[in-house]
Amino acid sequence: MTNLRKDVPSHAFGQEDLFFREKPTLSRADNAKYGGDQTASMLKHPELTLARVERFIRNELQPRIWAQQIPMQAAVYRPEGKVLPEDAPRLTYTPVEPGYTWGPIWSDAWFRFTAVIPPEWRGESVCALIDCGAEAVVWVGNDPRQGIDENHREYLLTESARGGEEVTLTVQATGMNPYVSVDAKPVEPPPNPFTFRFANLAVWDRDITALYFDMRVALDVLKELPQNDPRR
Repeated sequence: MTNLRKDVPSHAFGQEDLFFREKPTLSRADNAKYGGDQTASMLKHPELTLARVERFIRNELQPRIWAQQIPMQAAVYRPEGKVLPEDAPRLTYTPVEPGYTWGPIWSDAWFRFTAVIPPEWRGESVCALIDCGAEAVVWVGNDPRQGIDENHREYLLTESARGGEEVTLTVQATGMNPYVSVDAKPVEPPPNPFTFRFANLAVWDRDITALYFDMRVALDVLKELPQNDPRR
């Protein structure tokens, strides 16, 4: 291989170098399938490439954001009337497991989640991942610290864990009507339409998160470009 840079030895450019290797050509069968002389590059088969990138983001990157998880202990209190947030920590909670259903619509369920951050997570960013089955709020006294919903399930506990910290969260879930429709007849909801799915402690991998969003944005932009745009 010709060395194109005088300051770098030839062996620095291996056979797998992305900028200098030749593009592999398709087989005769594939050439016939796609019509004419083609090369196995992103520009020639954009839909195939998009599908591969989509699978990589979904199956490889996204699960690694929260690769380390442990379950939290969960308990619930079902009020008959209004509960003041400052009174919630003193209520009597009943232990529940993931899969617990609650309702009816327009009612509240107060959850208490507890856990201990493992010592081996020292120095890590640690979050709670929560899905109560409905929109929810994490309360600290009278302070509504953060909303929880299907797009925002993580609640940051610490940027750098010491390891061994005891965690207690008080969460108010409010069951809206999931059966409302603007273009169809109303559907009568079941008595308990909401399901508590999980509450876990998790290590937050910030590097993987940054890569995930970089690739997600790039992929979404690529999908919006016209088929004949050279940037594809």
